[in-house]
Amino acid sequence: WTRQATDANVSRTVAQNALNLIKDRYSTCVSLHNQLASINTTLQGLPGLTLIPIAERTYQFGTSNPFPASNPQSATYYWTALARLSPAQATTISPAYDVYIVVFHSGEAPQTFYNAPNTPPSGFTEVPGVRDTVDPAIPALYRYVLEPTLITGAYNAGTYDKTLDPPISGMVPPNGFTSIGVVSGTTFRQVAGLDVNTPANSKAQARPGIVSGENIIYAPPADGTNASPLVYVYQTTLTF
Repeated sequence: WTRQATDANVSRTVAQNALNLIKDRYSTCVSLHNQLASINTTLQGLPGLTLIPIAERTYQFGTSNPFPASNPQSATYYWTALARLSPAQATTISPAYDVYIVVFHSGEAPQTFYNAPNTPPSGFTEVPGVRDTVDPAIPALYRYVLEPTLITGAYNAGTYDKTLDPPISGMVPPNGFTSIGVVSGTTFRQVAGLDVNTPANSKAQARPGIVSGENIIYAPPADGTNASPLVYVYQTTLTF
């Protein structure tokens, strides 16, 4: 509980700093602002985000100057951003964008995320535009140690079989993981609830708000762990 409370408190600060940086950079930098033209109504990596220095996308908790990080490789908090053209305002003269700031806590700096040659689960692909692949001066190590992977694929409530342990299998994302729907924009935490209205408990409960067959975005565990590093999602709507 203490760990979760700390993550929530730090993540709110990280997300607010990130939001201010995004609003400033995309409003004043022409090259970043022009990237917004590629956004559609499906949730995706915020175009141009990887042009923002890695030090400004990490948070060095416990230091006198945590943001931007003076020593990014030792930071355990990291943020990235997803965005879509707000469906309700997609045809307006000054379109609005739904922005999701996703905050990660790696637990410890040496952990790696989706280290090559690992591949995502069957049916899943890495969400493009959320990890730093632009600056050739940045070592490849940053991509795996600092920048958690986001993957996307079809949501699945799972199936129930009382002969198995655990009895619910096939849940996507795994039980307890936070995820975001790419069409609905719904943010949720997967839970292993049974369908109590069905005597045979043949299905785990589907998640309200998720469109049937919708793809979702979530973060798989770091190497050597079984929990997702994604600890906080901040959502807002911006007009740049």
